[in-house]
Amino acid sequence: MKMFLLSSDRDALTGFRLAGVQGKLVGDEAEFESSLNKLLEDKEIAVLLITSELFEKFDPIIVSFRKKAPFVITQIPDSKNREMKNDSITRYIQDAVGIKV
Repeated sequence: MKMFLLSSDRDALTGFRLAGVQGKLVGDEAEFESSLNKLLEDKEIAVLLITSELFEKFDPIIVSFRKKAPFVITQIPDSKNREMKNDSITRYIQDAVGIKV
């Protein structure tokens, strides 16, 4: 089992690669969707990390992708220390369980 990072931030990608996490730098919507679909083919991925900038930019795509993804998708802050708008792990669990608190 492994983690994978999708990032629009080169510094975050470099940091995660130094920690042994593979990843890809993406910019536009077509590249982002293509990357998500390619990740479905990798059966070893357990956790997909997405930097906050991409998460905010492509939230509708991520919401629909979660329905078919066999791995956990979560948001992480990018290297610009952007404050995340919500607790993405809590939101993910609430969405998965169907309970809003």
